[in-house]
Amino acid sequence: MTASSPKKYLGALTGLRGLAALFILANHACSWTAPNVAPPVNPKLVAVMTSLSMSVFFVLSGFVIHYNYAAKFQGAFLPAARRFLLARFIRLYPLYALCLILALGLSADIWPPNGLGAFIKAAAAYFAGVQSWFYFTLGGYRLLDFLFPLSWAISVELFLYLLYPLVTRLVSLAARPLFALSAVLVSFGVCMAVMYLYQIFNPYWLFEATKRFPEAAAVNPNFLHHFHQWAVYLAPYPRIPEFLQGALAAQLLLSVKDRPTSPGERLAGGLALGAGAVYLILCVQVCLISDDFALHMLRQNTLFAPGLATLMFCLSRYDQGRIARLMTVKPLVFLGEISLALYLVQTWSLRFFSTQSAEPVTGALAISWLGRYGLNVAASLVTAYVAWKWIELPANAALKRLFGLGKTKPAAGS
Repeated sequence: MTASSPKKYLGALTGLRGLAALFILANHACSWTAPNVAPPVNPKLVAVMTSLSMSVFFVLSGFVIHYNYAAKFQGAFLPAARRFLLARFIRLYPLYALCLILALGLSADIWPPNGLGAFIKAAAAYFAGVQSWFYFTLGGYRLLDFLFPLSWAISVELFLYLLYPLVTRLVSLAARPLFALSAVLVSFGVCMAVMYLYQIFNPYWLFEATKRFPEAAAVNPNFLHHFHQWAVYLAPYPRIPEFLQGALAAQLLLSVKDRPTSPGERLAGGLALGAGAVYLILCVQVCLISDDFALHMLRQNTLFAPGLATLMFCLSRYDQGRIARLMTVKPLVFLGEISLALYLVQTWSLRFFSTQSAEPVTGALAISWLGRYGLNVAASLVTAYVAWKWIELPANAALKRLFGLGKTKPAAGS
């Protein structure tokens, strides 16, 4: 592959992002439509599907970023890194900053007990986008539970953006297909080993966390749970293998993109696509029936990554297949285009028609719950479209003009 060879737009990946965004919206709506009672849906299924959907975003981020930017980093590093980081900042930050300002305005009631200084520090962490990088506390409680909780994923993305220029040439070394496949398997194996070591030494880590955050351990009865959740799910560090497996799958695609696909390869690709789908289905099923602690930890970060990376490669390489064409239907592509706005606005839009009732969701109340659920989902879609159309797109276009980035559309949306 040459640096100048054109790259096609990978519409199936935009559709895949849209499907993941829809799952996250549906799962959050299950929990938030009536937050004081259990929803009429298996809560474990909601948790597993949310984990899978979040993994889609982080694996996809590595895939499309490497697919779009790998060739640019083959030249001078600093100009390429500057242009890459600026483009990613423009893509992500404007709408995030506006939503953060809204969150701060609606959260002013939390800072008087903790002091204005603590609130300013918390706001600074959010504006800098580092709120998930460290275990910050506010009044002894996890900072990520205040102000703008959903923004943890934006913070993780910003970390991965900073990481990519440092690893892009290393990923590009896997230029041969066999090397790329081996690297995916090795990264998955390393992450599994780390998670099992974490399980073995879990009492030690939690003991050290209690010593490091004595105030939180004293006032927060859920401190150990909150710290563990941050360490395996909310922090950016366990997301690195997902991101790298996505990037390695993109490197595999780049290494064969100029080769015509033979009937034998298309058959093998179809089998690989099926194997990736079966792997994900089996993972979901095992997670639903197993209470294994290590599996629970893997499910929250890298368990689904190999299957997702396989799907992304196959959907991109064999984009004329039925599944790939299905992923490019207009509703899914539209959801993929507005996915950032849809994720950010649901902090508020999913509460428009929610109820604080503590009565069990049965009988007539189940019908009421379904009605509220549908209205919350619809309100989120409308709000996201407005935010995307009238805020995100104009802000991105204005900043691109300001910094001279032009109007070129990436080969794969991100």
